[in-house]
Amino acid sequence: DWPVTLIVSNPPYIPTADIAGLAPDVRDFDPHLALDGGSDGLSCYRILAEGAALYLGQEGAVVVEIGAGQAVDVERIFDENGFRLKASKNDLGGHVRALAFVYKDGCSPKIDWNQKLDELKPPSQSLPL
Repeated sequence: DWPVTLIVSNPPYIPTADIAGLAPDVRDFDPHLALDGGSDGLSCYRILAEGAALYLGQEGAVVVEIGAGQAVDVERIFDENGFRLKASKNDLGGHVRALAFVYKDGCSPKIDWNQKLDELKPPSQSLPL
């Protein structure tokens, strides 16, 4: 049923020109479509930010994984589409790795988005395809 409360995405975020320089265990294992984020690595974020309002409820959020150094650009893209940054989390290396966005005019103050991000844990093992 629509609308949804949460959209979570780990989109492709590697710039096209950088894919050839990736470690072979990444470049040769992951499907190209899962890696290639377009010329600047931000193509999927533009699509998500522009389309989220079609599915997201007023008090919903969009949580995305980002590449190293992309936080400012991704925040700008979502800001231009009516969202504001609500929370961010760093990876184990100290790089900003996840961003949570809510509508600029409609976030429920009852939701602790930092806690929600902490609750999103990776699966302990890969799921069979």
